[in-house]
Amino acid sequence: MTDGSHTDRLWYDGPASEWVEALPIGNGRLGGMVHGRPGAERVALNEERLWAGDHADRTAEGGPADLRAVRDRLWAGEFEQAQRLCNEFFVTEAQGVPPYQPFGDLLIDLPGHDDPATYRRSLDLRDGIARAEYTVDGARFEREYLASAPDDALAVRLESDEPGALDARIRLDRDRCARTAVVDDTVVLRGQVVGVPGDDEDVEPGGWGPRFEGRARVRAEGGSVVAASEIEAEAERDDEGTAGFLAGDEGIVVRDADAVTVLFTAETVPSDGDPTTDCRETLAALAGEDYASIRERHVGDHREYMERVTLDVGEPIDLPTDERLDRVRGGARDPHLERLYFQYGRYLLLGSSRPGTLPANLQGIWNEEYHPPWDCNYTLDVNLEMNYWHAEATNLAECAEPLVSFVDDLREPGRRTARDRYGCGGFCVHLQSDRWHTTSQTVDAHWGHWPTGAAWLCQNLWERYAFSGDEADLERVYPTLREAAEFLLNYLVEHPERDWLVTAPSASPENQFRTADGQEATTCVMPTMDVQLTRDLFGHCIEAAERLDRDAGFAADLRDALDRLPPMQVGDDGALQEWLEDYAEVNPGHRHVSHLVGFYPADVLFGDDLALDRSELRDAVRASLERRLDNGGGHTGWSCAWTIALFARLGDGEGVADHVHKLLADSTYDSLLDSHPPYQIDGNFGGAAGIAEALVGSHGSELRLLPALPEGWEDGAVSGLRARGGFEVDLAWSDGRLDEATVRAERDGPCRVRVPEAGIDRVETADGTPVEIERENGVLAFEASAGETYALAVDRADP
Repeated sequence: MTDGSHTDRLWYDGPASEWVEALPIGNGRLGGMVHGRPGAERVALNEERLWAGDHADRTAEGGPADLRAVRDRLWAGEFEQAQRLCNEFFVTEAQGVPPYQPFGDLLIDLPGHDDPATYRRSLDLRDGIARAEYTVDGARFEREYLASAPDDALAVRLESDEPGALDARIRLDRDRCARTAVVDDTVVLRGQVVGVPGDDEDVEPGGWGPRFEGRARVRAEGGSVVAASEIEAEAERDDEGTAGFLAGDEGIVVRDADAVTVLFTAETVPSDGDPTTDCRETLAALAGEDYASIRERHVGDHREYMERVTLDVGEPIDLPTDERLDRVRGGARDPHLERLYFQYGRYLLLGSSRPGTLPANLQGIWNEEYHPPWDCNYTLDVNLEMNYWHAEATNLAECAEPLVSFVDDLREPGRRTARDRYGCGGFCVHLQSDRWHTTSQTVDAHWGHWPTGAAWLCQNLWERYAFSGDEADLERVYPTLREAAEFLLNYLVEHPERDWLVTAPSASPENQFRTADGQEATTCVMPTMDVQLTRDLFGHCIEAAERLDRDAGFAADLRDALDRLPPMQVGDDGALQEWLEDYAEVNPGHRHVSHLVGFYPADVLFGDDLALDRSELRDAVRASLERRLDNGGGHTGWSCAWTIALFARLGDGEGVADHVHKLLADSTYDSLLDSHPPYQIDGNFGGAAGIAEALVGSHGSELRLLPALPEGWEDGAVSGLRARGGFEVDLAWSDGRLDEATVRAERDGPCRVRVPEAGIDRVETADGTPVEIERENGVLAFEASAGETYALAVDRADP
């Protein structure tokens, strides 16, 4: 069953000993973590909608009058008191959001398989199939695991090269709020979340939560399939003990089979719903399908996405993935493992975010804990946004659709929060959200009373249009952008001492400052991040209004407000100031670099009205980044990933290489999942985005080819990366210099290329027709036509 034609694989010579070592499969809605245990397999299951709790108003009672009281304290320079008032007025008593929940486990017991003679476990990123292969008593056994989007089911296939060699018991299990039963050839797990899980083994009393059901249908080729309870009863009648896995009355037993297929699906519905019908219908649709056809549909669908982008930077080292990672931890460089990490980031997004699903949460879709870290929520001060930084650039635009829909669904509750708490129009979102679309402030203001989450999310939405250039995408996201801008326009207030419009209160999320009189707080008047997000959002709204020919008056109001925003400022140390005043940082090595959001992922630091020229701003960005790193920053997975992206945009290949190595060495489990620590997925996603940015940049309406090629990647090729403006790019290079470049246009319009060191002699269409080009200030420009492919002839003559 194995296709050996490519090297997009993780592989190991032993099973997973714990959950973070297991290998993930997912179809956007259903997820599984495959442990690969020969005698007692565990596939830990997830269904994206299984969260504790229910729809609820989690908003505190503070209102516009309380907002004025907080502002009065800020104007007086009493930041600690302002922060206390934010907690008093605007933070709900029940802090945090309801947690995302594990669904349960698919368990497969195979007697006598605990000590195989040979063993190999793998994950094929291109096919989307996990495998376990081993031998017992001379017989070879092989398993495949996949999560099919076309058939909306997980499938496990067990085979042996010895006829009749498969004996197994298949069970579903969940240790809370669920019960199991066997119906014919199907194991059924059914339950309902009760309240929010406590810290002990019991579930705290509370309201009823979602209902859920999972069904695992078992098919055998040859042999028999029977409920374990029947075998138990038979053994009692015969007054005989049962052997090994047959003990107990749970699940389904297969005996003497040549092959076994297990098909699993699950549903979660509101507390007054019934998940049974949908589960039955999904499995009924597959009743006449054999495993080969299910596998074929899955592989075809999965490859259609994964094969859009290829990256070649050398051959793999012939060692298990965990041993290769150990070598990296010891200081070795492994470019192929870095390339594998990049493709893994694409694989994980495809597995946790597809059209019609919820967006990927802090752990994508994979979680084994009832009280997961940070509730597996949607954290909006970088983490959810980072999950999608690579979606457009790495040719997975469809995977960003759940984020677009999710932000759209935030608008209604966000309008209530904006109106009731702040007396503003539009919609606003704070630090955290969940599947119930919470928009209020749910955490202590120490972590940041920060009402500008919608503005950052809108930066992701704008990228949807920026990469496609499709006006239909702009039509789709513009209403959301407009409402987010309306809130900020209303929330801005005149600074009492300067001719500025400012947000107040706000925060540079999670980072504290220290004032000259010794106060320490996060609550402040318009941090640099807010200036940048406001510029980004207002600028995009103005551009959208012009392109769509609407809202001219609103666009004019935004222009007026832009003119009154505070400027970018550089502190005494040469770094970009994080706050309006050059405060000291309580933690100079903080993991967040919120004041650099305008440099990456946004691009608002190069305008003509920022009071600093480009070189000054780039120097200030670099100084800010290096200051963080010199003081221990970049120490979590996602923070290191953001560092990679910032170095890529700075054009620093050495910085990219060093921090890709650091990300793997310091913040990656053996499964290549991100170790924050603990596990969360944004490091995987942000790392992939940073690598893509190092190969093809497209901010500022210019293509940049190999702008920050990592050291150690001297020879290689990449195909299928997307660029803003509606372009797809292929590159090949050697000795660290560009050899070939191809650009495919998805729409009509100008293509501007920042000429690389190698230079570009000419541009031709696919049939060799020369294209008229213009050159100015190091940029080559030509008019592109939709559907056309352009070859850029590279001059490799020595400079």
